[in-house]
Amino acid sequence: MERKFVALLCAGVLVASGLIAVAAFAYLLSPSLIGTPPGSGVHVTLDSGRIGGEPGQNTSTIWVARITAVSSNESLDRYKAALFLNDTRVIGPVPLARGTLGTAGSLVFDFFEEGVYCSPIPCPPPDGPDARLGVGDYFRISNASAATTYAIEVVWAATGEVVGRITIST
Repeated sequence: MERKFVALLCAGVLVASGLIAVAAFAYLLSPSLIGTPPGSGVHVTLDSGRIGGEPGQNTSTIWVARITAVSSNESLDRYKAALFLNDTRVIGPVPLARGTLGTAGSLVFDFFEEGVYCSPIPCPPPDGPDARLGVGDYFRISNASAATTYAIEVVWAATGEVVGRITIST
């Protein structure tokens, strides 16, 4: 009887070990089978500059932050954006969409997709906007004050993870 019990115990341990090994293998292999979950590993890189203009134009208060790299071509509705003024959030995070994202006093925060300004307006993809965050899309801050620090954050909507940030000092 004791031998039978030991044999059953060994068989149970072997089956359990096999199930654990299969589960561990499936866990390690799962990203390649189902893909990386959206949001994990998405990064957005931005660059900024003041808008220049002809003499007499009031462009000194307009700044843009252009997207220079995106690690994954995801739709705009997967992102949110926020604007900070001297480390205080003044707008957002709000869903990312073309047009005005918000205002705070006279400060205006806009988002533009590359390809919006062509004929017909807007041009259809691939020349016009595709409703996906991509290189060349940009944020615009209008009525920015001198000697002020602004920050723009791009946020993954599902998790609240900040996937891109740029600081603009005027």
